[in-house]
Amino acid sequence: MVNSVLFDSLLDGVLIVNEQNQITYVNDSLANLVGLKLRQILKKNFTEIQGLQVVLQEVIENQGSSIEATPYLERTISLQNQEKSLQVSVQRIGSENIFYIRDTSLESVLHQKYKDELSKKEAVISELDRRIFELEFLRSSAELQAGEGFSIQKSFEKVLNLLNVKRVLLYKLDSNFSQNIDVFYDSESAKIPDPDIVKIILKSADKIKNDRLMIIEAHNHILVLGWFLISSTTYNVFIYQYEKQNLIEAKKDQNLLFAHSRQSSLLLENDILFKQSITDEKTGLYNPRYLKFRMEQEIERSRRHSRSFSLIVFDIDHFKLVNDTYGHLAGDIVLIEAAEILKNSFRGIDMVARYGGEEFVVLCAETPPEKISLVAERARESIAKSFFKLENGVNIQITISAGVSSYPGDGSTTTELFEAADKCLYEAKKQGRNRVVLSPALKSL
Repeated sequence: MVNSVLFDSLLDGVLIVNEQNQITYVNDSLANLVGLKLRQILKKNFTEIQGLQVVLQEVIENQGSSIEATPYLERTISLQNQEKSLQVSVQRIGSENIFYIRDTSLESVLHQKYKDELSKKEAVISELDRRIFELEFLRSSAELQAGEGFSIQKSFEKVLNLLNVKRVLLYKLDSNFSQNIDVFYDSESAKIPDPDIVKIILKSADKIKNDRLMIIEAHNHILVLGWFLISSTTYNVFIYQYEKQNLIEAKKDQNLLFAHSRQSSLLLENDILFKQSITDEKTGLYNPRYLKFRMEQEIERSRRHSRSFSLIVFDIDHFKLVNDTYGHLAGDIVLIEAAEILKNSFRGIDMVARYGGEEFVVLCAETPPEKISLVAERARESIAKSFFKLENGVNIQITISAGVSSYPGDGSTTTELFEAADKCLYEAKKQGRNRVVLSPALKSL
């Protein structure tokens, strides 16, 4: 009998059914997802759950005779009159089947929110004074693009190079103007926020109602502050610091500094929204949707230039045992640290993604097929040699298994490449885990 208490606090929905397909356990997350009370679900046949019954039956059919958790099946279904994007997996333990149901609709919402916000903010930017954008400063900032290498530091450097500014800073404050600084950037790479400047910002906060610029004389400096309300609870505050004798220059530069801080604030928030839409919240790695998008791009690029690339699918061995033995918080620690180890095991041009649960996928661009085995083995060994320190002070070790496929030898579509790598991963588990298994196409090289 599975200890169902372990699932009570999970954000993912969990459903346990016995061999008669009767529901013996359901957690609050699943009940909220389908809009029913626990007593309306318990002891029913799982095929009676409207909306979910089709995808649950499909994942059962994919399970076959395996006792390992199935790969996550992605489907969009209607629940409570809303379209929901779900990832569903099942695992057999004894006579019971445990369904894991993850609602990924939020990722879709964030992606749409990013597109909507980008559209609105681009409209605002287009309304800025055209004469200001003709200046060299803004022309030289044209390479700052949200989502692809945007750097507030580069923007600050341009201000220093083109204007008589001594220092540029950015603070992020909540709308209560508390002294808790969430984000801090400094053109001089200072380690801590300047307490005097923080006091000046907080003192001037009561004068701020809308986006605006203000000039303040402070000590031996002139501070030009650009305030921007980026949400109902957060402000971006840009500070341009001049020497005190340069008050005339500070006043002359007001329009330009306002345009710069406004543009930078918009781009900075676009960059944050973009990253939220393509990354896994827990590990910070790329999410499955963006991985598939990049794979399709890589297939097209490799086809056009007659090049190859490889796909590695990693799966943590006995991950459920970690959760059962040490708790799900320990499991999260293992996931986060394993993700960091894998990320550091590959090149910057490689793409490391969390594919679902304890599964990770690495897209190795332009890695010769004859070298991919060494690359995958190096990552596997890094995991096996690492100690994972849990909150209770216990150090544990884990292992990871991997299956590897390659384009074009194992297929010319994302589906074919994933299937080939998954078969190899299954073989690695079958052979005893903690190993890398290459596809037949790779072995033949």
